[in-house]
Amino acid sequence: MAPRTVKTSHGEAIGPLQAAELIRVRRIAKGKTPLTPDEEEEEAARQAGQPTAADALPLGKLLASTEKRIRDGAIRSLAAFLSRPSTGDSAVIAPAEMAKLWKGIFYCFWMSDKPLVQQALATELAQLVLRIAKPPQSKKRSSTSGEEEEEVVIDPGRVDSAIAFLQGFWAAMAREWPLIDKHRVDKYLLLMRRFTGAGFQLCHLTGWNAPAIARMNEVLSAASPAPGASQDADPFANGGPGPLAVQDIKLPDSISYHVADIWVDELQKALAITDEPSSSASSSRAVPLPELFQPIMNALARSTLPKMYDRILQSSLQPLLDDLQKAIEFLDVIAGDDDDDDDDDEEEKAEGQVSRPKRKAPKATDEEENDFDIDELWETLDHPSLLQSALTFDASSGSVNEDNTSTRPSKRSKTLKSAPKEAETPPPSSPQALLTRARTLRVDLYLALRAAARTPSPPSNPARARSLEKLVRTNLSPTEDPEPQLSTQEGVLSEAARKALEKKRRMERAKARILRRKRNVEMQTAIMRKAASRRAAKAKVNSQRRADAAKAKMGMDGPVVIGPSLSKKLGRRTGKK
Repeated sequence: MAPRTVKTSHGEAIGPLQAAELIRVRRIAKGKTPLTPDEEEEEAARQAGQPTAADALPLGKLLASTEKRIRDGAIRSLAAFLSRPSTGDSAVIAPAEMAKLWKGIFYCFWMSDKPLVQQALATELAQLVLRIAKPPQSKKRSSTSGEEEEEVVIDPGRVDSAIAFLQGFWAAMAREWPLIDKHRVDKYLLLMRRFTGAGFQLCHLTGWNAPAIARMNEVLSAASPAPGASQDADPFANGGPGPLAVQDIKLPDSISYHVADIWVDELQKALAITDEPSSSASSSRAVPLPELFQPIMNALARSTLPKMYDRILQSSLQPLLDDLQKAIEFLDVIAGDDDDDDDDDEEEKAEGQVSRPKRKAPKATDEEENDFDIDELWETLDHPSLLQSALTFDASSGSVNEDNTSTRPSKRSKTLKSAPKEAETPPPSSPQALLTRARTLRVDLYLALRAAARTPSPPSNPARARSLEKLVRTNLSPTEDPEPQLSTQEGVLSEAARKALEKKRRMERAKARILRRKRNVEMQTAIMRKAASRRAAKAKVNSQRRADAAKAKMGMDGPVVIGPSLSKKLGRRTGKK
């Protein structure tokens, strides 16, 4: 086979060595620094169309070298290899090669010393996930305003390659975790934090694409393959246990604890990224929080230890549910909605009690409605970015469907029949619209939690499944829960035990209603005080402005100059000499 040739500007065909010499001469003639022999060889091979060092994975011994210069060069070569233009199967790395690659990357991070160097390297390694999925070029589309906007086109093949690279990281961490000593454990915890955030940023880059999120959840919750499923010696070659595969004995519990602790923080950081061009696709739709928390729900249903169940619930899912309850109570007071009273009346009717006469909620005046500031809602929450991205969206896109609540039993179905047909829908940022979306999100989260507890494959822990069922029944009202009847475990109770259980539940719901109404009254009082103080400050400013305008009209806006005669008259009147 004849060697490839390179054509010059005059059409003359020359070999690779002559091309390298010609490049060196041209750089010297232009006053540039001459290339090194390795750079000359790489440039000549690139012009001849031959594979270069960027088209091959770096050797593991280069990544695990004791010299920082060699390790940095191997990382740059790896970044160039992973970000090269390729689509489809050409961007996929074989599982065995992925395991070898992560073996070298693991010990490359092992060799890094000093905190700043470790932080920079951890960030650089995590950004490789985004460099794999990020396309080399973007297309432009014309918007409705006539201006051209930059739209990032995501290749599904590259996204799968990025998720496979992330899967190789978690497999390597599960495999090498027992070898980490106490002096290096902190920096590997930092590396896991960076890669957890990179996974959320990858979902954000795809515009919260449902297949990408499902593939990511599968990687995070997947168990290690069976011994006979892989022909390789390494059991993690075809994908190791994810960080939340708590039912797998090969996964250390400390990895699951750490990922659950940082889950909300890293998701909040990923949602705060709104300046990139790729965020235009995700800002027009609500963030699917039930799907993003699916691995956490699966871990809760399959946890083997009670302390693991409590740790994962309190550190990851409970903060979201608490913030959602705070938002519903705040918006309920602002909107003046009496849905809680309707829920209480229906519960009492179902229990055979006589319903109390309804209390008419005081209607908010126009002045109080105009005083509503959505920033006050976010200030009351511990993690505002989560609900801010899930409840607010671009209304012009229409990507969020608010009619999803029609599929559930609604307590307003009777009142809507008597309403006029041409009723005005509230604006997307109004308290009524936010309250509706918050209640829908709350129900979706609890129903997803119940679905995770009932998933047959892999089977959930029976004790944890009963705990999740109790959690769902306790927090959902009979109108919100599509399955309000008693479970099979409670159905076998005797009649006396059943009545005692129903009485206990009625007492708990009554206490919850009293506490909820008390919190609503306190919150409404605080909101009214804040609104009154704002109105008083506004009235004071307006009064000062009117006084200043009157002085300016009378010519008294400047300093008053008193002459000698006038000062004597004023002195005689005041008794001064």
